[in-house]
Amino acid sequence: MKFKAIICILLLFASVGCIEEYHAKGVEELSNLLVVEGTITEGTTTIKLSRSVGLYDDASASERVSNAIVSVESDKGKIYSAITVAGGIYNINIDQLDPETKYRLKIRIDDEEYESTYSKPILTPGIDKIFWTKDSNKGVANICVTTRGADDQPRYYNWSYSENWEIRAMLYSNFMYDENGAIVLYNELTGPYNLIYYCWNSNKSNQFILGSSDKLSENVITEKKLVVTVPSDDRFSVLYYIKVYQNMLSKEAYDYFTNLQKNIESTGSIFSPVPSEMRGNIFCTTNPDIPVIGYVDVSVVKTKEIYIYPDEGLYEAKGDYSCFSVTADDERYEEGMPMYYYEASEPASSLYAYQRCFDCTTRGTKNKPDFWPNDHK
Repeated sequence: MKFKAIICILLLFASVGCIEEYHAKGVEELSNLLVVEGTITEGTTTIKLSRSVGLYDDASASERVSNAIVSVESDKGKIYSAITVAGGIYNINIDQLDPETKYRLKIRIDDEEYESTYSKPILTPGIDKIFWTKDSNKGVANICVTTRGADDQPRYYNWSYSENWEIRAMLYSNFMYDENGAIVLYNELTGPYNLIYYCWNSNKSNQFILGSSDKLSENVITEKKLVVTVPSDDRFSVLYYIKVYQNMLSKEAYDYFTNLQKNIESTGSIFSPVPSEMRGNIFCTTNPDIPVIGYVDVSVVKTKEIYIYPDEGLYEAKGDYSCFSVTADDERYEEGMPMYYYEASEPASSLYAYQRCFDCTTRGTKNKPDFWPNDHK
């Protein structure tokens, strides 16, 4: 979950007659609060720490906290120390959580200490399946997840995901310029290779994806939508990959994130103000009067991943009529339009197009994931 908490008091001020500008009292005191994000889990636990800003401050002033000492402590006295991996991001390695042991997060920043409440791990069930659906008539495509828990387990769930996808340029260029400005034709067997035809993109979920089976007879979540898009989405044009992370939540954590989600939706942005009364399960032990924003649950995270190929039927190509190729004497040719296809025998037949039509780096990167199955350059 990625959010920057900005503490504010939402006031409705109305009166008969003239309306005067109103400044909330004490709002300045609500800025600079500690904001904690993360879930204690097996493997790598990632904790993010930042500071809030006040109602009248610039939201960009919110900053990560990089000088903290972070650890996870069990009620049996074992301590797992964190390492700093980036500004305000701390990783803690916990090989395995003991179902009969309670864990809490501990944070020290200068002279202040913070602790979350002790909690036993919630043993999240595995993801049944990830699948896609689409309605071509409505132009909607979804990537969904289905899962099932035991009746005696919590009925509250949270999901996040990371995704990677491959794209290619609309047009294939057959040459490059060498360091001397001379034309060198591509050779896809021996090189040089066309490095602007295939590209990659990546993304991570940046919103709360919550679900509950609390009102159902069985602890089952069916067809929960994770990605909502259209069948012509470029992500599905060559090869798409998604890895889903699922963890069960306690009811208290679910209620906390549900309230936070409602506030975000009502204000229209994931970076919007968070009500000052929003409190989680983290407290300042050295000064109980200092409020803290965040909820740290203890839960085993389960993952599942799938690839989606274009021949599976999800992708529906949509013609890009703004991409076309022309010769230099074509009426659609524009001065400065780059050549993308070199015709050695008949130079007048060389083709020109907009850069974005034959250069995939205008829409993606050359950062191919290490695990990617396609062997494109």
